[in-house]
Amino acid sequence: MAFLEVKNLEAYYGKAQALKGVSFSVEKGECIGIVGPNGAGKSTLLDSIIGLTHWRGQITFDGVDLHGLPPRKIIKLGIGYAPERGNLFPFMNVKDNLLVGAYLAREKIGENFRAVFEMLSLLDERQKQQAGTLSGGERQMLSLGRAWMSDPRLLLLDEPTLGLAPIIISKIAVTIEDLKNRGATIIIAEQNVSFTAAHAERLYLLERGTLTMGGTPEELKGEEYVRKTYFGI
Repeated sequence: MAFLEVKNLEAYYGKAQALKGVSFSVEKGECIGIVGPNGAGKSTLLDSIIGLTHWRGQITFDGVDLHGLPPRKIIKLGIGYAPERGNLFPFMNVKDNLLVGAYLAREKIGENFRAVFEMLSLLDERQKQQAGTLSGGERQMLSLGRAWMSDPRLLLLDEPTLGLAPIIISKIAVTIEDLKNRGATIIIAEQNVSFTAAHAERLYLLERGTLTMGGTPEELKGEEYVRKTYFGI
Protein backbone atom coordinates (compact mmCIF):
# COMPACT_ATOMS: atom_id res chain seq x y z
CA MET A 1 0.00 0.00 0.00
CA ALA A 2 1.19 3.51 -0.84
CA PHE A 3 2.10 5.96 1.93
CA LEU A 4 -0.94 8.08 0.97
CA GLU A 5 -3.76 6.53 -1.05
CA VAL A 6 -6.69 8.57 -2.40
CA LYS A 7 -9.47 6.64 -4.15
CA ASN A 8 -12.64 7.95 -5.81
CA LEU A 9 -12.60 11.13 -3.73
CA GLU A 10 -15.64 13.39 -4.06
CA ALA A 11 -16.10 16.67 -2.19
CA TYR A 12 -18.96 19.15 -2.19
CA TYR A 13 -19.67 22.74 -1.19
CA GLY A 14 -23.39 22.59 -0.58
CA LYS A 15 -24.81 21.03 -3.72
CA ALA A 16 -21.84 22.05 -5.87
CA GLN A 17 -19.41 19.20 -6.49
CA ALA A 18 -15.79 20.35 -6.19
CA LEU A 19 -13.99 17.00 -6.69
CA LYS A 20 -15.13 14.14 -8.90
CA GLY A 21 -13.68 10.66 -8.50
CA VAL A 22 -10.12 11.78 -7.74
CA SER A 23 -7.64 8.92 -7.31
CA PHE A 24 -3.87 9.04 -6.86
CA SER A 25 -1.14 7.80 -4.55
CA VAL A 26 2.07 9.09 -2.97
CA GLU A 27 5.01 6.94 -1.95
CA LYS A 28 7.08 7.65 1.15
CA GLY A 29 9.83 10.20 0.44
CA GLU A 30 8.23 11.26 -2.85
CA CYS A 31 7.37 14.79 -3.96
CA ILE A 32 4.35 15.05 -6.24
CA GLY A 33 2.57 18.01 -7.78
CA ILE A 34 -1.16 18.65 -8.21
CA VAL A 35 -1.30 21.31 -10.92
CA GLY A 36 -4.12 23.12 -12.62
CA PRO A 37 -5.86 26.49 -13.00
CA ASN A 38 -7.45 28.58 -10.29
CA GLY A 39 -10.72 27.02 -9.13
CA ALA A 40 -9.79 23.53 -10.31
CA GLY A 41 -10.16 22.04 -6.79
CA LYS A 42 -6.53 21.90 -5.68
CA SER A 43 -7.13 23.55 -2.30
CA THR A 44 -10.24 21.44 -1.78
CA LEU A 45 -8.17 18.32 -2.34
CA LEU A 46 -5.62 19.29 0.31
CA ASP A 47 -8.39 20.46 2.65
CA SER A 48 -10.00 17.04 2.31
CA ILE A 49 -6.80 15.20 3.18
CA ILE A 50 -6.39 17.27 6.35
CA GLY A 51 -10.06 16.83 7.34
CA LEU A 52 -11.49 20.28 6.56
CA THR A 53 -14.23 19.20 4.13
CA HIS A 54 -17.04 16.68 3.98
CA TRP A 55 -16.00 14.08 1.45
CA ARG A 56 -16.81 10.64 0.13
CA GLY A 57 -14.44 7.98 -1.11
CA GLN A 58 -11.29 6.75 0.59
CA ILE A 59 -8.16 8.42 1.94
CA THR A 60 -5.61 6.30 3.81
CA PHE A 61 -2.35 7.54 5.29
CA ASP A 62 0.25 4.95 6.25
CA GLY A 63 -2.53 2.38 6.44
CA VAL A 64 -4.89 4.54 8.56
CA ASP A 65 -8.34 5.42 7.19
CA LEU A 66 -8.77 9.21 7.51
CA HIS A 67 -12.52 9.32 6.92
CA GLY A 68 -14.31 11.08 9.76
CA LEU A 69 -11.13 12.01 11.64
CA PRO A 70 -10.86 15.65 12.83
CA PRO A 71 -7.89 17.74 11.67
CA ARG A 72 -6.22 17.52 15.10
CA LYS A 73 -5.98 13.72 14.88
CA ILE A 74 -4.84 13.83 11.25
CA ILE A 75 -2.05 16.28 12.13
CA LYS A 76 -1.09 14.02 15.05
CA LEU A 77 -0.73 11.13 12.58
CA GLY A 78 1.97 13.16 10.84
CA ILE A 79 0.39 15.36 8.16
CA GLY A 80 1.40 19.04 8.09
CA TYR A 81 -0.39 21.72 6.07
CA ALA A 82 0.84 25.08 4.79
CA PRO A 83 -2.36 26.55 3.29
CA GLU A 84 -2.52 29.24 0.63
CA ARG A 85 -4.57 31.35 3.02
CA GLY A 86 -1.79 31.19 5.62
CA ASN A 87 -4.20 31.31 8.57
CA LEU A 88 -1.53 32.99 10.68
CA PHE A 89 -2.22 34.91 13.88
CA PRO A 90 -1.41 38.48 12.77
CA PHE A 91 -1.02 39.99 16.27
CA MET A 92 1.29 37.21 17.47
CA ASN A 93 4.98 37.30 16.71
CA VAL A 94 6.79 34.87 14.42
CA LYS A 95 8.06 32.65 17.24
CA ASP A 96 4.62 32.29 18.81
CA ASN A 97 3.05 31.43 15.43
CA LEU A 98 5.64 28.70 15.06
CA LEU A 99 4.86 27.43 18.55
CA VAL A 100 1.19 27.10 17.56
CA GLY A 101 2.31 24.63 14.90
CA ALA A 102 4.19 22.63 17.53
CA TYR A 103 1.29 22.01 19.89
CA LEU A 104 1.03 18.34 18.87
CA ALA A 105 4.81 17.78 18.70
CA ARG A 106 5.94 19.39 21.95
CA GLU A 107 8.65 16.81 22.55
CA LYS A 108 10.51 17.96 19.40
CA ILE A 109 10.08 21.73 19.68
CA GLY A 110 13.80 22.47 20.03
CA GLU A 111 14.82 20.17 17.19
CA ASN A 112 12.14 21.51 14.85
CA PHE A 113 12.92 25.14 15.70
CA ARG A 114 16.53 24.52 14.69
CA ALA A 115 15.44 22.89 11.43
CA VAL A 116 13.05 25.73 10.56
CA PHE A 117 15.65 28.41 11.26
CA GLU A 118 18.27 26.50 9.25
CA MET A 119 15.93 26.30 6.26
CA LEU A 120 14.35 29.75 6.70
CA SER A 121 16.96 31.97 8.34
CA LEU A 122 14.77 35.01 7.76
CA LEU A 123 12.31 33.68 10.35
CA ASP A 124 15.13 33.46 12.88
CA GLU A 125 15.86 37.14 12.29
CA ARG A 126 12.14 38.04 12.62
CA GLN A 127 11.26 35.97 15.71
CA LYS A 128 9.86 38.92 17.66
CA GLN A 129 8.11 40.61 14.71
CA GLN A 130 4.31 40.48 14.49
CA ALA A 131 3.14 38.17 11.72
CA GLY A 132 0.73 40.82 10.41
CA THR A 133 3.63 43.13 9.55
CA LEU A 134 5.44 40.57 7.37
CA SER A 135 5.47 40.74 3.58
CA GLY A 136 3.50 38.20 1.54
CA GLY A 137 6.60 36.13 0.91
CA GLU A 138 7.61 36.21 4.56
CA ARG A 139 4.12 35.11 5.60
CA GLN A 140 4.33 32.21 3.17
CA MET A 141 7.65 31.18 4.69
CA LEU A 142 6.13 31.41 8.17
CA SER A 143 3.20 29.23 7.08
CA LEU A 144 5.63 26.65 5.73
CA GLY A 145 7.76 26.80 8.88
CA ARG A 146 4.72 26.44 11.12
CA ALA A 147 3.66 23.32 9.20
CA TRP A 148 7.14 21.84 9.74
CA MET A 149 6.88 22.49 13.48
CA SER A 150 4.18 19.78 13.66
CA ASP A 151 6.93 17.26 12.76
CA PRO A 152 5.11 16.00 9.65
CA ARG A 153 5.79 12.81 7.74
CA LEU A 154 3.69 14.22 4.88
CA LEU A 155 3.72 17.94 4.07
CA LEU A 156 0.92 19.60 2.08
CA LEU A 157 1.87 22.88 0.35
CA ASP A 158 -0.98 24.91 -1.15
CA GLU A 159 0.08 27.47 -3.79
CA PRO A 160 3.46 28.21 -2.15
CA THR A 161 4.44 30.70 -4.91
CA LEU A 162 1.11 32.49 -5.46
CA GLY A 163 1.60 36.25 -5.85
CA LEU A 164 5.26 36.17 -4.86
CA ALA A 165 8.18 37.98 -6.51
CA PRO A 166 10.71 35.82 -8.40
CA ILE A 167 13.41 36.34 -5.76
CA ILE A 168 11.07 35.00 -3.06
CA ILE A 169 9.97 32.11 -5.26
CA SER A 170 13.63 31.12 -5.60
CA LYS A 171 13.92 31.03 -1.78
CA ILE A 172 10.80 28.85 -1.56
CA ALA A 173 12.36 26.54 -4.17
CA VAL A 174 15.53 26.18 -2.08
CA THR A 175 13.43 25.39 0.99
CA ILE A 176 11.47 22.69 -0.83
CA GLU A 177 14.70 21.05 -1.95
CA ASP A 178 15.99 21.24 1.63
CA LEU A 179 12.80 19.55 2.85
CA LYS A 180 13.26 16.81 0.27
CA ASN A 181 16.84 16.28 1.42
CA ARG A 182 15.50 15.85 4.96
CA GLY A 183 13.36 12.97 3.71
CA ALA A 184 10.02 14.80 3.63
CA THR A 185 7.12 13.43 1.61
CA ILE A 186 5.51 16.43 -0.10
CA ILE A 187 2.40 17.29 -2.10
CA ILE A 188 2.59 20.65 -3.89
CA ALA A 189 -0.69 22.10 -5.20
CA GLU A 190 0.18 24.86 -7.66
CA GLN A 191 -0.96 26.90 -10.64
CA ASN A 192 2.71 27.43 -11.51
CA VAL A 193 3.34 24.25 -13.47
CA SER A 194 6.94 25.10 -14.39
CA PHE A 195 7.85 25.63 -10.74
CA THR A 196 6.19 22.40 -9.67
CA ALA A 197 7.72 20.38 -12.49
CA ALA A 198 11.18 21.45 -11.29
CA HIS A 199 10.65 19.82 -7.88
CA ALA A 200 8.12 16.99 -8.24
CA GLU A 201 8.85 13.47 -9.42
CA ARG A 202 5.28 13.11 -10.69
CA LEU A 203 2.56 15.57 -11.72
CA TYR A 204 -1.21 15.20 -11.75
CA LEU A 205 -3.30 17.63 -13.79
CA LEU A 206 -6.52 18.68 -12.01
CA GLU A 207 -9.16 20.48 -14.05
CA ARG A 208 -12.77 21.19 -13.02
CA GLY A 209 -12.43 18.84 -10.07
CA THR A 210 -11.17 15.90 -12.12
CA LEU A 211 -7.69 14.46 -12.58
CA THR A 212 -7.30 14.42 -16.33
CA MET A 213 -3.78 13.01 -16.63
CA GLY A 214 -0.67 12.16 -14.65
CA GLY A 215 2.94 11.18 -15.15
CA THR A 216 6.48 12.43 -14.81
CA PRO A 217 7.13 16.09 -15.69
CA GLU A 218 8.79 14.94 -18.90
CA GLU A 219 5.76 12.83 -19.85
CA LEU A 220 3.32 15.68 -19.29
CA LYS A 221 5.53 18.09 -21.22
CA GLY A 222 5.25 15.61 -24.08
CA GLU A 223 1.47 16.15 -24.22
CA GLU A 224 0.56 18.84 -26.78
CA TYR A 225 -2.36 20.12 -24.68
CA VAL A 226 -0.16 20.58 -21.61
CA ARG A 227 2.62 22.24 -23.60
CA LYS A 228 0.24 24.78 -25.12
CA THR A 229 -1.96 25.39 -22.06
CA TYR A 230 0.53 25.38 -19.21
CA PHE A 231 3.98 25.89 -20.72
CA GLY A 232 3.06 28.20 -23.58
CA ILE A 233 4.96 26.11 -26.09
